[in-house]
Amino acid sequence: MMKKLKLILPLLLLSGMVELLQAQTPQLSQFMNQPLYLNPAYAGATRAHRFMVHHRAQYLGQTAGNFNTSIFSYDAFFTKSFGVGALITQDAQSLSGDQIWGGELTTRTASLLIAYEQVLNRNNVRLRGGIQLGAGQRGLNEDGLIFGNGLTPTTGGQGFDPLTNSLQGSLYSDVSV
Repeated sequence: MMKKLKLILPLLLLSGMVELLQAQTPQLSQFMNQPLYLNPAYAGATRAHRFMVHHRAQYLGQTAGNFNTSIFSYDAFFTKSFGVGALITQDAQSLSGDQIWGGELTTRTASLLIAYEQVLNRNNVRLRGGIQLGAGQRGLNEDGLIFGNGLTPTTGGQGFDPLTNSLQGSLYSDVSV
């Protein structure tokens, strides 16, 4: 009983230290076709080299509000217990509806995935875990926007929203387990 308590208590303490984060990630209808996007532990799970490409275009018939997501991934199984992979994503939202690959609001990420597999018993029961280390860039193209005061970035003038200036090519890091 005491051993279990010693194991559970640190996990409870660590889970309480996690900061509440809010984010929006693209939702895929065929998520099972991009396993590395779901979980970094899938890196090297097939025991072979694997390259995948996935593209999602949503709301194409509308004049505004198109969402386009592209995901490229590669993974391979190395040594007896390790798998490695790479994941590149681009998510673009177009407000004007005329841009497929660009978009006014664009998020790009690149990640390295490392997975470890441990055999637990003689019946070949296995446990897999993984970590994802990545970097991202979020950008805003102001050319398609019209602000509340009627000014556009191309016509000039004062009154730009400070939020838009903070999204000009902002970089961030990302760690997932």
